[in-house]
Amino acid sequence: MLTLLRFPKSIVVCIARIPVLEYDAYPPNTLHTQWEPDMFGGSNRLNSEADTLDLFVETLEQRQMLSITIFAAGETNTETMQLLVDGQVVQTWNNIGGDASARVFEQFTADVEPGVTLDRIQIAFVNDLFEPENNVDRNLRIDRIEFEGQVIQTESSGVFSTGTWKPSDGVVPGFRQSEFLHANGYFEFDQSGTGSQITIAAAGETGEEVLSLLVDDRVVSTWIVDGFPLDSFSIQLDEFVTADRIKVAFTNDALDLETGRDRNLIVESLELDGQLFLTTAPDVFSTGTFVNSSITPGFFQESTLHTNGFFQFGEPLPSTELFVLDSSFANNGAIQLETLRGRLVTSAQSDADKIAVVEFGGNGETLTLLNADGTLDSGFGSNGVVDLISQFEIATGRVFADLSPFRTTEIAFDSQGRILVVASVTPSLEEPAFTSLLRLNTDGSIDNTFGLSGHNFQAGRGRIDRISIGPNGEIAFAGLFDNSTTVWSYDSNGNVNNSFGVNSGVGISPEALPPSPFGGPSLFSFFDHTADGSLVFLTGSSSSFTDVAAALVKLAPDGQLDQSFGSGGTAFIPDADFNDPSTAEENYTTAVIDDQGRIVVGGSRSFLRYSSDGQLDSSFGVNGQLVTPENVFDNGLILRDGITEMVIDNQGRIVVLSSTLSNFFVRIDDTGNFDTTLSDDGIQLPDHFTDLIQFADIGIDSASRIITIGSDNSIIFSGNVFVSRYVIEQS
Repeated sequence: MLTLLRFPKSIVVCIARIPVLEYDAYPPNTLHTQWEPDMFGGSNRLNSEADTLDLFVETLEQRQMLSITIFAAGETNTETMQLLVDGQVVQTWNNIGGDASARVFEQFTADVEPGVTLDRIQIAFVNDLFEPENNVDRNLRIDRIEFEGQVIQTESSGVFSTGTWKPSDGVVPGFRQSEFLHANGYFEFDQSGTGSQITIAAAGETGEEVLSLLVDDRVVSTWIVDGFPLDSFSIQLDEFVTADRIKVAFTNDALDLETGRDRNLIVESLELDGQLFLTTAPDVFSTGTFVNSSITPGFFQESTLHTNGFFQFGEPLPSTELFVLDSSFANNGAIQLETLRGRLVTSAQSDADKIAVVEFGGNGETLTLLNADGTLDSGFGSNGVVDLISQFEIATGRVFADLSPFRTTEIAFDSQGRILVVASVTPSLEEPAFTSLLRLNTDGSIDNTFGLSGHNFQAGRGRIDRISIGPNGEIAFAGLFDNSTTVWSYDSNGNVNNSFGVNSGVGISPEALPPSPFGGPSLFSFFDHTADGSLVFLTGSSSSFTDVAAALVKLAPDGQLDQSFGSGGTAFIPDADFNDPSTAEENYTTAVIDDQGRIVVGGSRSFLRYSSDGQLDSSFGVNGQLVTPENVFDNGLILRDGITEMVIDNQGRIVVLSSTLSNFFVRIDDTGNFDTTLSDDGIQLPDHFTDLIQFADIGIDSASRIITIGSDNSIIFSGNVFVSRYVIEQS
């Protein structure tokens, strides 16, 4: 018979050996204790009545649980995270929130048993999913954990990971110094049984300076600094610490007036578990820096301790980002198309990103459609490829002569994933050229519901250079007609939009355009809709014969000049120095519109931002302009190299592709300054899949991944075309 002893809920009873309580063979009201065979060794019975059994009774107040807090964010907010102790799951959290890309973390707290140490803890990601066709890529980002007064950064050198991806070797176990778990795996802390790794970069004025490292005002190491150049002084602590607990001190200041020897300690930086802190940062406190003829404690952004004192550090420098080839795209980041040269456009649809590439080759012109993962779309045309000349011949009912000029000038996706193609067509050498517009269905077939059997065309005496699809599906074109700058508009079915201008067309008055020194019409270098259906275009080019470099023109949805924009619908961009004489005779070649309707204009030597009313935006750069420094180099390349194209990412940053002489990315933040979180200075020479590649165009998908197209010998147009995708990696 078993008797169940009940204790109050606030009591925990710990018993080393459990007796079997028997009543049957003894008189009522007596209790006999008989032991089962002793699994711990020794006697299996109490020897006498004097033998006693001690019970240890512990209250919950005495049994204090340990608390761990995890700071985490999900890439898709569907990630599942687990806390494990000794390999056993302690707690599971589903649908981790926050914003992994923007480093917006949520807190997750759990209790563990007393006695648990840091090296027994793992934080795991358990439901990885990668579906590029659905634009799904789950990743778990963990900034840090807090445990028993310790703060442990996941990018610390002592944190072991089994789920972190890097482009150099993929996902392999190791000390990856990253905040991300890209695949199912875990972070394991204090793997080495040690604590924070600290490295100080310092130099001495005389070679006699004494450098001390303090943690919580306790000296943990001292070095003699030999002098110049900068040297590194490192130590591995027996605990993990945060930067605000650290001081770097100078302790033996001396000045010899006879010899002029003056001891001073120069400290450039402190590196703590992979995070870099500069002494010149605005949040570094100094007590020994000589400023304004005195030694006064404060935040001076100086690297020298002139007298006995210390530096105390605040927030770490933000991690550096780099554009790297996306190994999940095509063949390790790129796909090769066997053609001469090409041009691309991205659909940037969140449900199904597509990439369309017009290829120019010896066999004519083709349109290739790629899936989001860089594979050919087998449901489009013949294994992802459509012969454009054949489709235009079918749509127009004409057969073009073998030597007839045919040139695709523009392509665009509409909201349903259909592709509009604009081409300049000359049916034969004896006939005048005309511009034709064709719409293809998502499978590459001709959309016969559009215009006249899938196409519409503008007869001779003109050409179309730019196309834009508006928020309601309306289609606008910009180009030349009768040698004048003209904009046309059609509805989403390819019919004339009679409410726009006169017979769907608007001839832009010469007074609204920059003068041409050679008497020709102004050309379009940018053309796009705004969110309200208005049209903005950039036209003009630099010349020493005129004081106007370019013009931004804005048309209302009805095709009339928007009188609220600039001066009567036009914002003239002067060919003047603005804030820098070196920007005179500037060549403004492209523009981009952000989600606030502001227009960024890019040139070979400067960037401008205009507000939606056509005035320079004073919150951007200096008085609305960011001037490229005269002598900025990145890996030996001069920044003042011209601009190929610009896009805006999901954080409002401007990503610029420059490829006039060489390829590099430039990123500008929303305030109009070079974004130093990219490659430290905002300028990066990207990885290439071939040494000879020269980029020709740039696009961006719904996840802000950068798509580029380029040729491995674009100078003579006789190479192969490559389409590549770049993602951001933290370093």
